[in-house]
Amino acid sequence: MIIIRKVKKGDIKQVAKLQSQFTQAHKEFNPSIYEPKNDFSQIWKEYAIKSIVNENKFFILAEIERKIVGYAIVTISKRAPVYKISKIGTLDAITVNSNHRNKGIASKLLDKCLEWFKEHNINYVEDFVDSKNIGSLKLNKKFGFEEYQKRMILKL
Repeated sequence: MIIIRKVKKGDIKQVAKLQSQFTQAHKEFNPSIYEPKNDFSQIWKEYAIKSIVNENKFFILAEIERKIVGYAIVTISKRAPVYKISKIGTLDAITVNSNHRNKGIASKLLDKCLEWFKEHNINYVEDFVDSKNIGSLKLNKKFGFEEYQKRMILKL
């Protein structure tokens, strides 16, 4: 059975292992853009601890038999003051252990995140997905996300 719950400080070490998988997968998409810093692990753990207590973030995990197999971090972000919609939800990360993919875990995590956004009166949620991340693109389409913007990069 999959249990979805909030991340606690004691979970960070295990969640950090998943983050390493996430980072490695992205590095394969585009090595120069996603190359982590040497002290990446420590930086990420500090970010994760801050995310637990940040009221504009929702940080959850998925467990199977007390083993952490996935997590999600989402944020409520302020937009530029020129827009009527002043706040928007952002998916920072959703990742599932490579041994547990295609079991509906990412969908359960995203469902819970969307629930949290609704509870906080957020009407729009965006996700910036690497164009080579087919799994995330499929998940977003399944949930009804629509493309509304293209991000491009130029190396100088």
